[in-house]
Amino acid sequence: MLCNNLPTRAAFLAFAAFTAPAWGQTIYSTDFSDLAGWTTSSSFAGFDWQSDATPAAGSCSAPPFRSAPASLNFNDGTTFGPVTQGISGSVTSPVLILDPARPTARATFWFSLDHEIGCSFDSTWIEILDAGTGAMLDRRCLQSAVETYDCSWKQARVPLDPAWGSIQLQFSCYAVDQNNNSGRGPFIDDLVVDYDCGTDSEFVCSGAPSSAYSWMLGNPGGSRLEADGSPSINAGV
Repeated sequence: MLCNNLPTRAAFLAFAAFTAPAWGQTIYSTDFSDLAGWTTSSSFAGFDWQSDATPAAGSCSAPPFRSAPASLNFNDGTTFGPVTQGISGSVTSPVLILDPARPTARATFWFSLDHEIGCSFDSTWIEILDAGTGAMLDRRCLQSAVETYDCSWKQARVPLDPAWGSIQLQFSCYAVDQNNNSGRGPFIDDLVVDYDCGTDSEFVCSGAPSSAYSWMLGNPGGSRLEADGSPSINAGV
């Protein structure tokens, strides 16, 4: 599909040895029915990122996936973390290659969080890594805009800078201590990586304001999500 009014600053996302697709085509997508090509790590045995639909119930009434039969989630099948200590875990995507000759790339996904809020307590992040060095290029906290507990499914879109070259997407979660870890944890689903005809300032998700999220830049290394549908700089991390 051809796009009109292509921006001057362009980016393209593809796997190595992958033929360049037509304008506007999806490059990578997964419904997390499995974790093919992804790698996981955890600081506590028995708790890890996995592809399944557990726990299905608990303190959160939202379904354990955005699209059946599974999602990407971090827990032990019952709760987010142990009652004896804090915990952390990460899951990392296959290598993706940004091409500066193409329109701006983006990662779009859905998330549901059933843990403490605030980004300084229990938190879940999307991180962009340099595939060659492992250096962190960008990092954003997934968080309710009004910082109140809300485990409903929400959509986020993250712009990807073409200057980064080869990258990997990483989802990381942290429980800073043993308190309040009885929730079912973070759930991620329906990830799509594509490239778009809009400018970097236009990454606002479609839908009603209550479910329309966009990444707000500023505060390098700790930007938050805003849900009002209007670009603004968020103070603090």
